[in-house]
Order: sequence, then structure tokens, then C-alpha cells
Amino acid sequence: MPTTFVLEEALNLQSEIYQQTPGGQRSRIVKIPAYRPYLETMVRDEKNNTRRLRYKEHSNFLFADEQKKEENIDDNAKFTESERDNSWFRHGILVTESNSLINYLRAYPGNSKSPYKSDKIKPGIFKELDVQKEKEALNEDLRNRTMAAHKIFTLSKPELDDMILDINGSFFEVPSDIQEVQNLLLEWLDNTDDSGVKRIINFIPNETIDKEARLMVGRLINSGFLSFDELPNAIAKKGKANDWIKVREISATDYTPDQRVDFFVTFLTSKDGKALYDELKTEDLKSKETTSKKTKTE
Repeated sequence: MPTTFVLEEALNLQSEIYQQTPGGQRSRIVKIPAYRPYLETMVRDEKNNTRRLRYKEHSNFLFADEQKKEENIDDNAKFTESERDNSWFRHGILVTESNSLINYLRAYPGNSKSPYKSDKIKPGIFKELDVQKEKEALNEDLRNRTMAAHKIFTLSKPELDDMILDINGSFFEVPSDIQEVQNLLLEWLDNTDDSGVKRIINFIPNETIDKEARLMVGRLINSGFLSFDELPNAIAKKGKANDWIKVREISATDYTPDQRVDFFVTFLTSKDGKALYDELKTEDLKSKETTSKKTKTE
């Protein structure tokens, strides 16, 4: 029966689709790294004795001295290509039926439950997956991810746009194609943790006035009506003559892009910003109608 080992990092992913740069550009998705344990390493047992733990795929023993004594495997025996390849964690997991590799990984000091210690290998790098113990949790996770994926496929393009803006921020450039948006959200779903899965399941765009205003700002940036960089240290709207008109002064020198959005949203949702909020909301509705008509014709 196959035994599965999993990287602890793969069980605790908290990654967004993209990491936003100050200029609002998109950077590469964070991926689960590959990992391969050392094929041999010095370890200390419970009595503080030092021994050389070594993986040899055809050996029945864990330690180099026993391998030499019982099986005549030389101290300086080179590792085979198969031994190097078999020990890789790919996409966060390693599944094997090899008793020698299973025993080696159980003894390896990077394993959370290994009885051996090492000066150069920290514990908690990976663990053996207890299928029976974690079956219920895995089933719940699978159900939740299925529900989240179903929601992604059933939402309209404007609803998906709001979801991806909520995840990535107001400066995220939303693709015009619904399938591309779905694919980005599904990729994020594959890499997120339980809280991220529930974020999709429970997503409500107008949950609060702050959230509604923040999404509106993101939509208007995407439609080209609002800009945070066309005028220095100001947020501007597109005028009837296709010029830029300052609507709020917020320093781009003293504050990050996200902080400027925060300040702008705070203003829009205040009494003083109500008139501008209503104006932007009207423009947002016009933009939605235009997008909806374009989508139907396509």
C-alpha cells in the first residue's frame, strides 16, 4: 500500500494569485516548492550517539555501518539516478511503496515524528500523512473546494470581476475574457488554504459599504474612468473632453498605492464624499451596462 509524505508548507499555504507591485503590475504566482531530503546525513539518536543515516534503495538497513557490515555496501558507494529521483517531493508530496525509502523518510530528522536529531536539518519539514486520521478533514476540504469551484463557474462575469478584485486589490487588471478570470480564480483556489476557500464560498460584493466602494474603485480603474497616476499626487476622473480632472488629492510620495485606495474609500464613504460617491456610482452603472451589452453580443 502506498505511503504518502507531505511538506508541512503545502498544508499551510496562504498565497494570492498575484503579488501586487507598487505600479499595479502583476507578478508571478507563488508555487509550492519541490524538495528533496539529503540522501545521507549525520544524526543523533536518543542516547546522543552519532551515526550516518543513508538511503540505499535496495538495503534493509538505515545506517551506513550496518549496510557495510550486513550487505557489503561500500562507505563511499555513489547514489544512483533512481535513488536521487525517487526521493523528490513534487507539488508538495511524495508517494512511495518502497520500504527502504519509507523507513528512511520516517527516520529522517526533517520528519516531524523522527526520533533522530540533526544540527543542520530542522524538524517539521514534512510529515507522513495519516490517511485514517485526516480522512474527515480531507473530505471536508474536498467538499468545500468543490463548492467554491461550482460558485466560480456559476457566477456572471461582473460577479467574477468583483471576486478577483476583492482578492487582488483595486489595481489588478481584470481580463476581459470570462474563462481567463475563471482560470485565475481556480488556480488561486488550488493554492489557497481553508480560509481562502471559505472566502470564495461566502463572497458577497456589497457586504459592507466600504467593500462596495472599494470594488467600485477597482472597476472604475479597470474601465479607465478613474486614475491614481495620471495627475501627480491626486486621484482623477476622466472628463467629457477626455481630459483628467482631479477629484481628490492624496500624496503618491508619502503613501503606498494600497494606502491611497484606503484613504480614498474612507473619503467616499464619509458625509463629505457622498456627492462624489454618487457620481462615481452612476458612472459605474453605465460601465456595467456597456460591459453587459458587449458580453451579450459576443
